[in-house]
Amino acid sequence: MMKGLKRAALAAARAGGVFALVRDSAWRQQRLLVLCYHGTSLRDEHRWSPTLYVPQEQLRRRFMALRDGGYAVLPLAEAAARLAAGTLPPRAVSITFDDGTHDFAARAVPVIREFQLPVTLYLTTFYCNYQRPVFDPMCAYLLWRGDGRTIDLEGILPEGGEVRLRGDVARRAVSERLFVHTREARLAADAKDALARTIAERVGVDYDEILRERLIHIMDADEVRALPHDLVDVQLHTHRHRTPRDEALFRREIEDNRREIARLLPAAPTATHFCYPSGFHRPEFLPWLRDLGVVTATTCETGLAERGRDPLAMPRFIDTCHLNDDEFAGWLTGVSAWLPRRSEAMSIAHQVALRDDVRPPPMPERLPSIGVVMPCYNGAPYLERAIASVRAQTVPVSRIVVVDDASTDDSVRLATSLGVEVLTVPANRGPSAARNRGIAALDTELVAFLDTDDFWRPDHLETLVPLMPDGVAVAFSDAVRTDGTAAPQRAGLVPGQPLDLLPVLLLESPVPQSGSLVRREVLDDVGGYDEAYRLSEDFELWLRIASRHRLVYSGRPTCIRRVHAGQASRDRRAMIRGGWAARRKLWRAVANSATPARGVDPQASRAAMTAAWEGSMRAAIYLRDRTLARELLGYRAELSISDAAWRRWWWQVEVFWQPRRVISALWRRMQPASATDELARLPS
Repeated sequence: MMKGLKRAALAAARAGGVFALVRDSAWRQQRLLVLCYHGTSLRDEHRWSPTLYVPQEQLRRRFMALRDGGYAVLPLAEAAARLAAGTLPPRAVSITFDDGTHDFAARAVPVIREFQLPVTLYLTTFYCNYQRPVFDPMCAYLLWRGDGRTIDLEGILPEGGEVRLRGDVARRAVSERLFVHTREARLAADAKDALARTIAERVGVDYDEILRERLIHIMDADEVRALPHDLVDVQLHTHRHRTPRDEALFRREIEDNRREIARLLPAAPTATHFCYPSGFHRPEFLPWLRDLGVVTATTCETGLAERGRDPLAMPRFIDTCHLNDDEFAGWLTGVSAWLPRRSEAMSIAHQVALRDDVRPPPMPERLPSIGVVMPCYNGAPYLERAIASVRAQTVPVSRIVVVDDASTDDSVRLATSLGVEVLTVPANRGPSAARNRGIAALDTELVAFLDTDDFWRPDHLETLVPLMPDGVAVAFSDAVRTDGTAAPQRAGLVPGQPLDLLPVLLLESPVPQSGSLVRREVLDDVGGYDEAYRLSEDFELWLRIASRHRLVYSGRPTCIRRVHAGQASRDRRAMIRGGWAARRKLWRAVANSATPARGVDPQASRAAMTAAWEGSMRAAIYLRDRTLARELLGYRAELSISDAAWRRWWWQVEVFWQPRRVISALWRRMQPASATDELARLPS
């Protein structure tokens, strides 16, 4: 329904002359539209994935719109330089293609030649030398081709079983299980290709025909060399289409990619423009890219590039089969930049694909003593399961301390009957005070935290303990939710490597409270939990720890987070406010400290704060909470939010708020009750 309203608004704006007015405005001239494409289908790929592939005729129609509309199509390198200098021509556009699939040479290049438009091609190079289908998208494509069939997963996935491939949800679930399995099993390229052939056979698809047609293949060396290099500028997209969170691995991806491009095109200048694979970018990447001589980097965030924004985080507009001519023209002119839109969510498959798993280190010869602190407030329904999961650990626990925070149910009696040590707090003071009470009672080397409504898998501590040599303050796991999806909340970090995580934490917290193992001396060093916080108390603690120490991520989902209606963390408004109280507290401490925080690049940290602020603004708008949005706007000076970013959100809050409320009310009135309930849970 919202899409229909947007289309109607755009059609009216076009008919009323608004498109032409904005297109030729000084505002639009100060901005660059970077137009993004992935694939141009050879066969039926656009029906399988209309967000990744467009048919050749659509590409031709879009290029015709650029020509007929008088748009100045510039090479990306020139456009970025002129954007920074403030000398863009009116109606400036750059065109990019991601990945460098065979269909680019076969279908897109003829259209590029026809219209003589310059484009940037971001080429991922591993499959240039390994001429087989790219495994992840090929698996998804094969499952789509087998829609309606039942596939036997015996020998494909460890758990086996039969699955009916009926609909997107069922196929996506199998795809994500495949992605997780191939990463965790560390399958080599040949093994993955053999697995793809097996899947093809079981869904009734001729894999040899796919190889002959070269569907979802990257171009080979001859095709890259045969490109019209007066029109196609080949640039960086990593060698293996991944963005590791470890600096050495990240640098290797860029250097290998650059080396392969230089080998393929020895006469071309050094590649200095980059596209983040899957659009995944983090603040810590920016200084690494600068050190590597990268000049621009494009994301998959939707928007217009503007002067003053970091050129290593340029937004783009991705053209898809779902967009009609008005929607396309809305972005060319700039009108669509003023319309509300939902944030792009990253799939579990993409999150898993971003990890670079490392083999776990061996268990130390001498096991450290471990104490478990379990704060409890009316946790009787869950307490027995949580305590049982601690006792089932393959690594022994020295002490279990349940701290009852003035519960009004049967928690104290139940915990006592289960034979664990119970401490009580006379008045309800919140989880921070309860955890501090438990920490004070322990004399163990390591402290693990477990909320009473969560529980652990038996190998939880066995996974974390080997990750804590001297110099590591916190080890943490992934968490699996019990809200019906059982989806791992993967942090996208490099497993097993001690990391300086402060810039990451400024953006969001990847550390689940119940999945953490902390050195007792570190808790003493930072002063434990801040008892002023009843929400986001763990986030505030991780920020303080990360400003002095390193953390390490296990990469395994060994913590299970129970989701239920009584959780305080379900109050999203309060969680946003608590998170910003923690960030601002640390930001002020860092700004006033004579010693810089550990591992902090000022530009990366500021970029993380701005990204977090924009995410919270987006959440406030989705929650229809104008008071919260105005609070966030008030952080402008303190966080040094750029004028352009602040104005963009100020307009949405102070000018477009009432029209948006009217449209949202009409939309909700036209939806069934279940859809209205779902709207209230929209992600930020």
